[in-house]
Amino acid sequence: CIGAAFATMEAKMVLATLVRDYDIFVPPNCYPRPVMTVTLRPQGKIPTQLKKV
Repeated sequence: CIGAAFATMEAKMVLATLVRDYDIFVPPNCYPRPVMTVTLRPQGKIPTQLKKV
């Protein structure tokens, strides 16, 4: 794909901006259960909250 490198770079920039501008955390009452597959993953979704820095 001709735009694959650009899309990867743009995704990195968006993620870097989020990490720079926000604290990302899981609510204190959330206890995700691990599921064993080829890689360890959570069962279901993990709710996250963002707080502007």
